[in-house]
Amino acid sequence: MRIYTDSGLLGIGETDSSPAVVKALIETPASHETCQGLRDILVGENPLEIDRLWKKMYRHCEYMGRRGVAIHAISALDIALWDIAGQHYGVPVHTLLGGKYRERIAAYGTFIPRPDEAGNRERVRGLLAQGLRSIKLGGAGFGEDLPRDKALLQLVREEIGDDVQLQIDLVGRWRNYSHALVQCDALRQFNLNWIEEPLPSDDTRGLAYLAERSGLRVSGGEGWPRGTSSVTFWRLRARRSSSPTSPAAAASARCATSMNWRNCTARNWCPTASAPASCWQPPCTFWRPASLAS
Repeated sequence: MRIYTDSGLLGIGETDSSPAVVKALIETPASHETCQGLRDILVGENPLEIDRLWKKMYRHCEYMGRRGVAIHAISALDIALWDIAGQHYGVPVHTLLGGKYRERIAAYGTFIPRPDEAGNRERVRGLLAQGLRSIKLGGAGFGEDLPRDKALLQLVREEIGDDVQLQIDLVGRWRNYSHALVQCDALRQFNLNWIEEPLPSDDTRGLAYLAERSGLRVSGGEGWPRGTSSVTFWRLRARRSSSPTSPAAAASARCATSMNWRNCTARNWCPTASAPASCWQPPCTFWRPASLAS
């Protein structure tokens, strides 16, 4: 996503969504006050007035959806506006957001499982060769077949040993809380650092119960792409206030605005956590790597 300014600055943003639909939402002509294309909403405005512009976009595309792809599009534009602001003021975006807390941030490597054992071993070894000490896998049907899942995790553990963190992403594949709890028990032997999106993001009650009772760190909420995602987060947090481990994942490229991302992270900052929260202690939010710092 690119936003051009009359001063020559170019802001770049991104989102994880359907490119064709995002493009349509930006370019669509207005049909009435609350159904306007995002480009028309922004053209002629001051790109430094980011919060005001976000509220304007959110208000004037109401009939196109306050959840899903419309919010994904707003997310990309919001990131691009922050990019412009950082260039205008001559500082990194993290300075505009309140400043950095650390010089280095731990990273993890992600891979989608391959259909063959040799391919998976090669992929894992490639990640380790980059110096990564934390690895996550998901996709390609992982989470649908328990014996196959266990065989894959056994293979990965053999390659990485006991000192490298291992995470899994279920993409909401487990059917419900009860099913997820059984799966957690079956996979406990692999010493998982966290499980991501074990249930659909809308099942906040199930996610809270799972975090409280599975004994594992649970990441959820990536599918809360709406302007009130921080409200959803706080509702979930209230439901599991007694839980020792139940972080939430907030993707900056989907949660509509840096305001929501900051609400979900800054107020739950934990000095021992590295992005994306490889060490979680309450009350710390579990988030995905952000795209704002540049």
